Amino acid sequence: MSLLLASLVGGVLLGPGVDLEWSAPVGCPERGEVQADVDRLLGDRRLAVEVAVRAAITRTSDGHAATVMIDQAAPRALRARECVVLARAVALVIAVAVDPIALVERVEFVEPATEPHEPPPIVPGPPPSPPVLAPAIVDPRPQRIIAPQPAPAKPPRPRSEHALTLRGGLLVGATPLATGAVALGYRLDRGLLRVEARVLYGTPRRHDYPDGVGARVQALTLGALACVAPELPGVRFPLCLGLEAGPLVGRGLSTEAPRRRADLWASGLAAAAVVVRLSPRVALVVGGEFAVALRRPAFHLGTRDELVRATALGARALVGLEFFLTRP
Repeated sequence: MSLLLASLVGGVLLGPGVDLEWSAPVGCPERGEVQADVDRLLGDRRLAVEVAVRAAITRTSDGHAATVMIDQAAPRALRARECVVLARAVALVIAVAVDPIALVERVEFVEPATEPHEPPPIVPGPPPSPPVLAPAIVDPRPQRIIAPQPAPAKPPRPRSEHALTLRGGLLVGATPLATGAVALGYRLDRGLLRVEARVLYGTPRRHDYPDGVGARVQALTLGALACVAPELPGVRFPLCLGLEAGPLVGRGLSTEAPRRRADLWASGLAAAAVVVRLSPRVALVVGGEFAVALRRPAFHLGTRDELVRATALGARALVGLEFFLTRP
């Protein structure tokens, strides 16, 4: 499992007078490479005071994002698809912010070339008046150099992510006794929002009364859920509400004339899950659901009173996999 942040974090002296706290995912440039970039930009200059810098790079759905905080200034945000490019940009931001003079002194400026031309003829005129010199005014206050602030990066538009889901587990509620469940579904993520459609099958379960008469019951439902899915690197936490409905099928057992009957089951759902990304194409899903019956099917056999009736409240625990149809 490549659960992203295997970062090296720590306060390290990164160049003259810069105390850096660095964090980046595995595969990104390490602290030593960023140190070399900042040293090369600042040269041999040292700062009058030590500057505290915190920089962190994280993976996003479309590349990488970096946050740079220098002393108490507002954090700077940068984005790039390649982590190497983003790390070099972080080093440049640090160098420009802490000592822009050092960076300018190391840049060679080339004068624009001009074509030679004949000087204009000198025309004698009246002698110039002596210049009137104004007294020099010197500001005794120390001058503060304000580092240029990078323009705020525009947040990327959320991209759509499609996946097929396959889960199995325990189902309680459609029948008086717990039974197995298998669910096959499709889900669509866009930013924090998620919608899911699925088919759930409750495996057959026998229900017996003390006199030996009973029924075998199984269920098939169609469901739709709408979710909010907060995300950490490599992990999502969907919180969902939805509806499901479908036939509950029962067949009498140990009777003179057993009959098969189907009745409608409908319920409202509240669900929560944890989705852990195992690879770019596969994720592990562990979740639980709570169901409140909107319609409770019941089964009768011959002239007997009610034999089997679905419960008013139900629950299920499901574990399975998601197979992504789009790459991260």
